[in-house]
Amino acid sequence: MSVHMGGKFEDVVGSPYYIVPEVLLKNYGPEADIWNACVILYILLCGVPPFWGESENEIFEEVLRGKHDFTSM
Repeated sequence: MSVHMGGKFEDVVGSPYYIVPEVLLKNYGPEADIWNACVILYILLCGVPPFWGESENEIFEEVLRGKHDFTSM
């Protein structure tokens, strides 16, 4: 795993539905775990992931866009 000065990581790791935007931008640290916990909580409460796509790339685009649709719930 590559680490920059200041404890930031560069490797793209994780499952698509749980991936942190900063991971896709290759500049993240331990605070990314908070995002993952929030995604898990969202799925437990809503029954669906906060960002959806037909492929990994579509999911990644939605995560980077940062907007999700509450009306489809």
